[in-house]
Amino acid sequence: TMALLVAPSLRSRTTVRVVLPAISSVWFSSSSSPSPKYYIPRKQRTTTDGIYEIDRVYDSRLKRRRRIDPTRELNYQAENWESHKSVYPTFGASPFQRLLFPDLFITSAIAGGLTYYNEFVDTEALWMDGKGLAAGTTAIALLSGFRLNASYGRYVEARTLLGAVNTASRDLASNANMWLTTEESKDRMMRLIKAFSVTLIFHLNAKGGHNQIRRNQANFRDQVYSEFRAELLDVFLGHERDEDFVRICNWFCT
Repeated sequence: TMALLVAPSLRSRTTVRVVLPAISSVWFSSSSSPSPKYYIPRKQRTTTDGIYEIDRVYDSRLKRRRRIDPTRELNYQAENWESHKSVYPTFGASPFQRLLFPDLFITSAIAGGLTYYNEFVDTEALWMDGKGLAAGTTAIALLSGFRLNASYGRYVEARTLLGAVNTASRDLASNANMWLTTEESKDRMMRLIKAFSVTLIFHLNAKGGHNQIRRNQANFRDQVYSEFRAELLDVFLGHERDEDFVRICNWFCT
């Protein structure tokens, strides 16, 4: 059988259909997958621990697996500009560490080595014609400009779509609390709305929100499933035999 859920949207006045697949006779349990390493369950959190590991220098940035990994802002807001627009570098900040090594380190090493070679090793200095340098930098500037414009365009489009999902979820929750008659139905709808947000992130990103997981590790898929399952368990309040929880887990494993 198929479970069909229909609810009107307040903004678009259209019909939103969420189709849940039938429960399979086989589904993955916690014993068939490794334990979650990166997601912090709600019952284990304190006032300083959140869902993900946070860089303690900048509390809004996710902790990096390696120093050369890019920085990731967890929730970038307008007030963050106060700290980012400063012209004075913060030496302990992850962006400065990322620029210092390997980018600045490699550039400085090449420049220093070339200077040492020209001054102390060979009497005929190594040099390049300015025309070639101008042509190369122009091509790089054009390519990087197109790439940055396309990247920021996709970023803005993604923010718009996620904002629409957030608005639709809020409208759906409001309609559910208004029109559903039993507390059991309301609670189930709230859990499904929250589970949809978790499932959407793992559908769009193979790692979900856990960028510390490496794709080349042997049990990559199993580890991602463990993090996904741990997040869903928080949504369903630890009820592993909940029918909706089982359906969503089966969707992930197919």
